[in-house]
Amino acid sequence: MKKVLFVSVLAVALVLGLATTAIAGPPAVFGPGTAPIDNSSNPVNVRATVNPRVQMTITCPDATQTVDFGTLNPEDTVASGSNDVTILVKSNQNYHLAKTIATPSVISALGISMTYADGSSTAGTPSAGGTTYTDSYWIPAPGVPWTTTPGDYNTNVTYTVTVP
Repeated sequence: MKKVLFVSVLAVALVLGLATTAIAGPPAVFGPGTAPIDNSSNPVNVRATVNPRVQMTITCPDATQTVDFGTLNPEDTVASGSNDVTILVKSNQNYHLAKTIATPSVISALGISMTYADGSSTAGTPSAGGTTYTDSYWIPAPGVPWTTTPGDYNTNVTYTVTVP
């Protein structure tokens, strides 16, 4: 008798255990007959967090990040478009692109003109594929001034993207 009672209790426990496991699965939606049903009482939540991102790619006339005018004489000119620096900015938020010349006197001594002046800032907005800016460096007529002292001239130009 004890054996039968033990086996009966064990069988009931197994059935209740399986039933509890089956009920604990994902919530089911039931409706009467062919009436439409939905999951509005327990909707699926879709979430994502998008991080702020800014990217800048600079392409110069040569691979060394250099605008090289070569050897110049007084009155030499260099055509616009022959020394272009291309700046590609990709951002998913508004930004400013600024330009800073380390030694502006080098630029003025050679008579160099540029699309964007030293200290300039250009506002930008997000766009598919990014926004390309072209900063041309050229020496217009009358060319290199006769007052420019002979020697090597060198300065660095920094482009900075900031998010307000």
